[in-house]
Amino acid sequence: MSIKQHMTDHLSALRRGDIDALLAHYNEQSVLIHQQGIARGLSEIKAMLEFFLSNVIPPASTTLDLQVEYIYDNVGYIAWASESDLFTIEFATDTMVFDGDIIAVQTSAGIMIAKE
Repeated sequence: MSIKQHMTDHLSALRRGDIDALLAHYNEQSVLIHQQGIARGLSEIKAMLEFFLSNVIPPASTTLDLQVEYIYDNVGYIAWASESDLFTIEFATDTMVFDGDIIAVQTSAGIMIAKE
């Protein structure tokens, strides 16, 4: 599968809130660096994704707008915005470094505004 296909699958799983499909892109050596810290391995990445999907962008109330997508060699980059009942994410980026079919390292950051 190409990196483009992996990124498309990953975003689709994120929009659906499908944790199992998201985790299929990682392994025990994967690292996800985000604004709240570093998640290492499947259990920590799963906990971070579950928290994010439950408390920031719950699928039932979220729109996600992919604004930019670039791929260079084994690196994918996206910029996106999102709106949910809980948060407005004005701008966010993710960079994914792939090792074969697995995201070896991912960084994620965004401007998140909580709704009252």
